[in-house]
Amino acid sequence: ALSPLAGGADDNRFLRGRGLACIGFGQGTDAKQLYLDGGDTRAGHRHMAPLSLMVFCGGREVFPDLGYIADHPANAWIRATASHNTELLDGRCVVAAGRCELAAFVVEGDWRFVDLRVPVRVAGDGTDITAGFRRALLALSDSDGPPILVDVFDARGEATFDYVCRAGAPGAEAVFEGLSWLPRRESLFADTWPTPPRSQLTAGERAGFGVLWAGRSVWVPGS
Repeated sequence: ALSPLAGGADDNRFLRGRGLACIGFGQGTDAKQLYLDGGDTRAGHRHMAPLSLMVFCGGREVFPDLGYIADHPANAWIRATASHNTELLDGRCVVAAGRCELAAFVVEGDWRFVDLRVPVRVAGDGTDITAGFRRALLALSDSDGPPILVDVFDARGEATFDYVCRAGAPGAEAVFEGLSWLPRRESLFADTWPTPPRSQLTAGERAGFGVLWAGRSVWVPGS
């Protein structure tokens, strides 16, 4: 897994060969670092997670990457799309179908912006399901605490998309208003080890929804 000191303090760069965008603020133990992984289309020692987001803040993995554990029985789950901060196609693992494109990369005094796009497809089962992923991140430095992150994920194609978010930081959980929650017909990756909980829920919205997380209130307009 990457660390906030992998490229030095306050690291802002795009590693074109790896398809990895790095943006951050601060130094040492106060460093805040975000990684957006567009992927390099290789299969060896890679996870099935195009445009996965990883965030480090205050010495903690806020949005973690679970790493790589070789022949351990849980490796299939750790490499799976559902265990990352990205989206699934029809509940299945996703891989890049081509190289990612950097649409924008801006570094200013107290804000950072990155926009990555990548064609994707369902991984490995021969199913002809393709889509286009685009993710734009705006990070704003906040002197009173962690950066403010605006995350816009645009997925286009004839499929059902699941947005997955794994949070590793303790504290208040997100509270949603305006969403209708329905139980999933089956758990994502229920046949893997360890088995994810079967009580996962799906949300749908039209007019929009509000999110309250750690004292911050955000309203997300509907589509």
